[in-house]
Amino acid sequence: MSTVFKGWIPNVSGALSFSTIGSGYYPSQPIRANLGDQKVRYIIAYQHRNLLDAIIPFYARLIGIQGNFVCLCLAKCSDDPLNFDDTMHGRLFIYDDQDFWKKNAKTKVIDAQQRLRAFIHVNGQSSTLENYFDSTYLHLLNQFPTTSSFFLDFELRRSGIATLTIPENYQQLISPNAPAFPVNQQEREHMERIVSSQLFFFLKDLAHNHQHHDPKLDTLVDIHPFNGNEEEWRSKTLRYLYRKIIEYKRNIRASNYHSSLGILIYAKSFRGISLKENKIEDLHPLIQDDLLEDAIKAGLQNTCFNQDDGKNPMSKISFYITVTTFVLTIAMLLSLTDFKVTDPDFVLKSLGTMLVKYTVPALCSAYVFYWTFNMKFDGKIDLSKAKASRTSLAILQPLNQIYAAMIPILIACIAVILCLYFLNTWYNFPLMGLVNSFFGHYKPALSWTIGLKS
Repeated sequence: MSTVFKGWIPNVSGALSFSTIGSGYYPSQPIRANLGDQKVRYIIAYQHRNLLDAIIPFYARLIGIQGNFVCLCLAKCSDDPLNFDDTMHGRLFIYDDQDFWKKNAKTKVIDAQQRLRAFIHVNGQSSTLENYFDSTYLHLLNQFPTTSSFFLDFELRRSGIATLTIPENYQQLISPNAPAFPVNQQEREHMERIVSSQLFFFLKDLAHNHQHHDPKLDTLVDIHPFNGNEEEWRSKTLRYLYRKIIEYKRNIRASNYHSSLGILIYAKSFRGISLKENKIEDLHPLIQDDLLEDAIKAGLQNTCFNQDDGKNPMSKISFYITVTTFVLTIAMLLSLTDFKVTDPDFVLKSLGTMLVKYTVPALCSAYVFYWTFNMKFDGKIDLSKAKASRTSLAILQPLNQIYAAMIPILIACIAVILCLYFLNTWYNFPLMGLVNSFFGHYKPALSWTIGLKS
């Protein structure tokens, strides 16, 4: 029995333009041939995609784990401008071996693309595109499964609704060199779902330009198993969209508010498409879109107001420049007078020496001070979005709590020792001498303070 998934490729108009499929740029520029003659349209597009999700990619490559795949799309649809309900039909293929792809498929794909592009050179009205290219297209459609690691059939409507179907006997059709799927049924279905999702993301990147959100957010929409219940998978898709809207809304930044508004437009579009196609009154979850949009806009205005009210880092930089200019001006004016500094404080001497002789440590200290002073303690700091935090958590999570706590402490100690070693060797920084001089200079005051406490 064939396995069927359904998903939605985000669009605002509800009418995808098949002539622009393959014009995207993420995650790499696809190589495409997309040609129609107002009767029929053929699309041949492939793209290199890095799907490696290892915690330490460099180490994974060292031990032979690769994540470079090639995805291929062969599709055909009507190019009649009056056919608004047209559906694109085709197949999606994935190749896990770059050498095998180059040897057994790439040359044939490039030759077919060149032949498709060459149709414009066929004389006049004596031939149609379907008569010219359909036999080549059917040959590729039936030949490439034997060279691929996995494939599935798809249908794509103008509204963005995609139906992916895994053939029942696909394991007998794919390449014998393809990675074996698990024997256990549950594990095999799980793996089929993962690979099908990656092919859906490939199709989505071909047909969808990422205008309202980060293109790395592939989980904005995903495929869902389809058992004949249209409302079920559509409700799940709509729920994921609203989840992303709320997630962006809670992160107090102007760019996130803009992304939240953009995804809200997608949610409204998908709800309208679903109501029209299913002929139902409404679709869960029931959200008051107007109030949600007003709340997002209010948050955006508040964020912009705070930035204009002196909380913008650029305004702080201007303030620091002004203060520095004022101090330098006073110093220059004092240099024209008889004012002399007779006995400057020892600490001031030490700081001045460090600033002049040890420029790099001084700049690092100034940067740390500036970064700390400009932290927004009233905003939400989401460390989970930092790549270093995600990698550290993934490494420490399987460990015992004691070992997991000792590793960051050990790394911090090593970092301090390396900094001191750097200062001592590179700059010949008299660290211990400065400490001894400091405590020797202020020994009476320290003794008096300790005596009071005792």
